[in-house]
Amino acid sequence: MADSHEIKITDDLRNYYKLLEVPSPVRIGLYCLETLYFPEDHTAEHITEMMENMLQDWKIKKQSLSGITTNNASNMKKAFENFPCVWFSCFGYNLNLAISKVLKMPRMELLPEHADI
Repeated sequence: MADSHEIKITDDLRNYYKLLEVPSPVRIGLYCLETLYFPEDHTAEHITEMMENMLQDWKIKKQSLSGITTNNASNMKKAFENFPCVWFSCFGYNLNLAISKVLKMPRMELLPEHADI
């Protein structure tokens, strides 16, 4: 695993299964390295420690990572700010946030045809 050309990590695989359905000339390997019980507070420090321990257990060097994808939570952004790879905010998560906000907005009635705007 550590010899792979590109390694990307996510904290949530639910949306990544959909990516595999897209026809592509590139072969994508998707592996669940660990599913962890994480009773500690989800602080940036605990998340960083958990990730570093996992990488060490799997003999993956931080420098091998090309990207990390998580939600937009500030603890996630902070947890990976010192990693040498790019942090990505999950597009599906952002889209879900935007749609949820729009659906909570009060409905506006249509303007009458002859309204002065």
